Amino acid sequence: GLFLRKTPLARKNHKFETTHLKMQQPREGATETMVAHQPFSKEFLERRKSILDAIEKKKGYKVRQKVERRWKEIERSRGNIGLPFKKDVLQTKQRLVQHIPIVKRAVAPSPEEDLMLDTSLSMIRGLRLGVYKTKGPLTFAKKRALTDWLELMSATLPEEWGIHDTIDDLLKNIDYISKAQDNLWKILDRHSMVRKKYSPSCAKGESAFTCGFWKLLHTMSIGLAQHRGGQTLIDSGMRKPDTRIFSPSEAAVAVRDYMDNFFLCDPCSTHFVATFDDCSKNRRCDRLANAAEYATDADWKEMAKWMWEVHNDINVRLVREHAQENKNKKRGGFFGGGGVVPSSNIAALFPSIDACVKCFGDDGSWNEEAVFLFLEYEYWPSTTFDPKMNRLLKFEQEFDAEGAG
Repeated sequence: GLFLRKTPLARKNHKFETTHLKMQQPREGATETMVAHQPFSKEFLERRKSILDAIEKKKGYKVRQKVERRWKEIERSRGNIGLPFKKDVLQTKQRLVQHIPIVKRAVAPSPEEDLMLDTSLSMIRGLRLGVYKTKGPLTFAKKRALTDWLELMSATLPEEWGIHDTIDDLLKNIDYISKAQDNLWKILDRHSMVRKKYSPSCAKGESAFTCGFWKLLHTMSIGLAQHRGGQTLIDSGMRKPDTRIFSPSEAAVAVRDYMDNFFLCDPCSTHFVATFDDCSKNRRCDRLANAAEYATDADWKEMAKWMWEVHNDINVRLVREHAQENKNKKRGGFFGGGGVVPSSNIAALFPSIDACVKCFGDDGSWNEEAVFLFLEYEYWPSTTFDPKMNRLLKFEQEFDAEGAG
């Protein structure tokens, strides 16, 4: 199967900062990052200020003022006006200077840029190659599954990411793209990515596509908690009031239907759907809230924890399958042993103890709250705008003309 045994981390050879686990949690069950996405909270306004500071540094004070005015218009527009800027990966030619040792460190991609790159490449490739695995227009069920998947991506991916342009265009033309593969490809080609190769964290693995797809699933599941299924985007004016809000359970069903209809690996899809449909696996039916309006902060975090458990279960299963294959070929078990040993199972799990010591209790059990914070740290942009992201900001033409860039 295509699913990786090792998790694709957004950073290379780093350790999770334990101070991140000591954060104050002003709202019961909510992390600091979740509160920072609650419209007009103190943390929300501080996050917005850090973005404005970065914009002023890049484009000047006049552009900062124009962006501030746009934000006020967005709040009043109820989803009819979008952000005047977005984050996007840099063009390949801008990366050529990395081959010059003196400047290589200064222009190395940030973790968020690698995350944007890998998730976007896998989302687009999955659509391009997976939606029309069979000929003819999409059936009603497949069109519904595709719509749900795109709406879920819209509701959960970081709102500043440029991939939303592609998602919005696909949703706007859902009837058109459901008629023929060429129609889908025409829309995707409008938003062709300037970089075609995955980041080193994915390119070095067995399947770069699957690495990026796991990143996409984890980012989506963390985003579900940050955006409360899309409600915070509506409350801040970023989405129209009638925009669909996903409960944790509905989000999981949208993933299940995508896997069932469009995922590129048929054996992987079959196994995922069978696991999903069995309520005894990973406590899905008990833990994922059905009603978004009644979901607590703790409920919103369960989707990310469930996805993490599914990922780990797949990792361990693949370790065992590879070990059995090796045993059948009389080449010994995994890592040359005579079968699967506990250490091989442990090595397949993520996060490792080296990456997140707080994720493990004294008895070796998982600390799930620490795991969520680790996932949030890995797969979601920081609430403080990283100055390195300045070079990734792209503005609407009228804003871009104000500054030198």
